[in-house]
Amino acid sequence: KMRKLKKINGYLVVRFNEREKREYETLGTYGVIDAELYTGHLEIDRDVFEYEDADSLEAAIEQARGLESELNVEEPERKVTVITETAEDVSVEEVDAQMLITGWERTLRGLIESRHHPEVDEVTATHALQGYKVALTDLGMLPEDECYTLPDVFRRCAEPEARETFAHLDGGGAPARNVYALGLALEAECPDNDCAVYRNIFQMARELDEALDTADGYPALVLRGALRKEFQELRRMYRDNYAVQQYRAAHTETEPPGQGAAPCGECPMAGKARDLLHLGEVFTAIDQEVNADTPGHTPQ
Repeated sequence: KMRKLKKINGYLVVRFNEREKREYETLGTYGVIDAELYTGHLEIDRDVFEYEDADSLEAAIEQARGLESELNVEEPERKVTVITETAEDVSVEEVDAQMLITGWERTLRGLIESRHHPEVDEVTATHALQGYKVALTDLGMLPEDECYTLPDVFRRCAEPEARETFAHLDGGGAPARNVYALGLALEAECPDNDCAVYRNIFQMARELDEALDTADGYPALVLRGALRKEFQELRRMYRDNYAVQQYRAAHTETEPPGQGAAPCGECPMAGKARDLLHLGEVFTAIDQEVNADTPGHTPQ
């Protein structure tokens, strides 16, 4: 339903909703109609609009003023109060439907990008978001004219950008990039020794990093602390673990570990690992930088 914004000289300035604009392609964003003829139903009012092509509120106001003291008739803001009653307590909370929708949409984007939820893609997420809006509408929390979801709302999430380091690790720098590169390589080709421990820790760290994409507040602080802890363990193994050092040494003069190797058990990033050309040269250069931070260390 159209939303009334202002009344000027007996004319109403109204805003069309997205559904109405999709159905009638010639509509702008705002229109001007005689207040006495307004019913609120576009299919009835369409023939009596004075203007229906304004792209801004200011332009529509000027159109109304040009037709013949200004009175605001803005519809009251919709407020919803949720009352929760238990045997021990009663809580009253005012909620904003749009904030709830934004939070659910953010959660769905995180599920699309997560490799742990292959059943959630942009299509299923769109249906989940629309169902959420329908439920809010049925509860009276969302106006019917706002209960729609564009079919391409999640399209930009279909192909998340590949990462080369931990996106939420503050101050990781070059050491973090190379700890990450080694983890990707071990996902593609992993010896049955302590390298498997490194790979498993790396996978946990990646899960924490991905979870931080959609977290905020206190949960984000907890996740970031856990990510830092896992990274420190990865960095220690990168420098000091014998099996990891042997693996790195074995690949300093050869092609990257992913070339021609069959992926191991859980290898959703194997394709990216095969694309890390000249990984041995990278390990050698970073080794010098990482070990330079360790007092008393003698380069190999």
